[in-house]
Amino acid sequence: MSASKTRWCWRKDLAEFRGLSERERTGFLLVLEWFENFRLRHEMEAGRDAAKAFWRAEVQRDDRKRESWQLDQWSDAIQWYLAWLKACAEAGADHRSLAERLRAGAFGGVAAGLGAADEAVLRGLGRAVCRVRRRRARGDAGRNGVAVPGVGGE
Repeated sequence: MSASKTRWCWRKDLAEFRGLSERERTGFLLVLEWFENFRLRHEMEAGRDAAKAFWRAEVQRDDRKRESWQLDQWSDAIQWYLAWLKACAEAGADHRSLAERLRAGAFGGVAAGLGAADEAVLRGLGRAVCRVRRRRARGDAGRNGVAVPGVGGE
């Protein structure tokens, strides 16, 4: 039986990255979540091509004027992400999200490469989504005391 690949999570690595201030980290998280949602919605592989498509479709929109500081920060965030992907490849780590692993496994469960931890996450996912929806409906604050926004995550 072969050992499974080590899984890396860009969110966790971003949270632990010491080269950014808390404010920069928050800005990176915002744009990278936006990018990941775009990429997954369009079923694109993580990488430079997806980043270029995102930039053209979402950032360089004619109907939205972007501030120069936004473009600078967002560009830095995408560059950080691409460097992170390169580090994953060099280490032989699996960078795919749970959604991507599920899509690749096509409902095969453990036989398709999902481990017991992934299956436990799936069991709890429905409960977590329901909790977030209830909070949003009530206008309750999230974990950090900030109202839960209407944006999706992983």
